[in-house]
Amino acid sequence: MVKKQSHYKAWIYLAQTWKKYVMPPSRPCKTQLKIWDKIIKEKARKSKEPRALVLGATPELRDLCLKNNFKTTVCDINPTMVKGMTNLMKHKNDPREEIIIGDCLKVNFLNNSFDIVMEDAFLNQILNVKDVTRLVGKIYYTLKPDGLFLAREIVRISLEPVIKGGGWIKWFKKYKKDKMTNTDLYSFYKYQSDANLYPESPSIADVPLMFKKVDELSQQERGLKDFINWLDKVLGRKSKPALIFLKKDLEKLLEKYFKLLPIKQCRDNKFCRYTPLILAKPKK
Repeated sequence: MVKKQSHYKAWIYLAQTWKKYVMPPSRPCKTQLKIWDKIIKEKARKSKEPRALVLGATPELRDLCLKNNFKTTVCDINPTMVKGMTNLMKHKNDPREEIIIGDCLKVNFLNNSFDIVMEDAFLNQILNVKDVTRLVGKIYYTLKPDGLFLAREIVRISLEPVIKGGGWIKWFKKYKKDKMTNTDLYSFYKYQSDANLYPESPSIADVPLMFKKVDELSQQERGLKDFINWLDKVLGRKSKPALIFLKKDLEKLLEKYFKLLPIKQCRDNKFCRYTPLILAKPKK
């Protein structure tokens, strides 16, 4: 009983931390959600019994689907994350939501069964190209022929890092001047800097090298220590690898199965340029 209660407290803490300290672009942006809401609302209007698959536990996406009367299936491998994120939902414990705890690559979803598949930086968490390609294929077969795939992924525009050399301190000063969120600066330092070598696309970006660089720079820029404290408190220093494609390479991979459709882009945060919204329909 004590063990169960301690797990429950951990889930509550995770949810509170996520809600209080993790801001867009690490969470979906308001404009992103408005854009997607309009798309799936129209999809629901055209479907008699609309069904959605959400990859990952992102509460905002699950709420969007349930708000628009989709029977929603959620698939995530981490039960702790699911419980923590469910606690943040407006439509928590909705009987229309089915939760599957498991590896989405191993779950047998029925072909042609969903009107929409949604995810937020989920492909980034699949750490090899072979499995990313397998998952994209699985999404294709899971969707109905007129279904839609909505995603947001972290990408690079160029192999050349946005932040390098003396640019680290310049970006910190920019962060303070422009009142960027901590998660905005974190995203630039982790994914768009020379802390993580990026010799080819895709490549792995991770936390430890970023921390090493920020720790060193905090000796020159004392203000960085507050940012480091936030990082330690919210994200920790354990390895959090992500697979990052060049935007053009990710689009090329998706185009094996999908036709990419035009979609308005979010610009709520500076990092939004590197988290493009994706709207796609299965190729015939």
